[in-house]
Amino acid sequence: MSFQIQQQIQKLRSATARGDGQTATRCEEQFGTALGRIVRRVVRTGRTRDGLSTAILQQVRQVRDHRPDLERDDLVAEVTTRLCALLVGQDTCHRIDTVAVGGQATAIIA
Repeated sequence: MSFQIQQQIQKLRSATARGDGQTATRCEEQFGTALGRIVRRVVRTGRTRDGLSTAILQQVRQVRDHRPDLERDDLVAEVTTRLCALLVGQDTCHRIDTVAVGGQATAIIA
């Protein structure tokens, strides 16, 4: 990971620690496209090669436990959102259920 990306993520983590509830959204705006491509590749292959792919597959299993009917695009979008929350230090335990709301958008029912 480049130093600039690490700095950006650290700033977001600091904002989370100060109580900013929008840091995961900002993380997804900055890194969501690239992270989504990585998630899509790991979902397609189902293989782990490093810590990131292991975390992705763990999130995939958690989402599939609650929504086995999700299409791949919706699954990728949800896992990407969850990873962004994890990157900035937000808790994902409250993310109990996912419903597709159109396109790549998902909504969480808690």
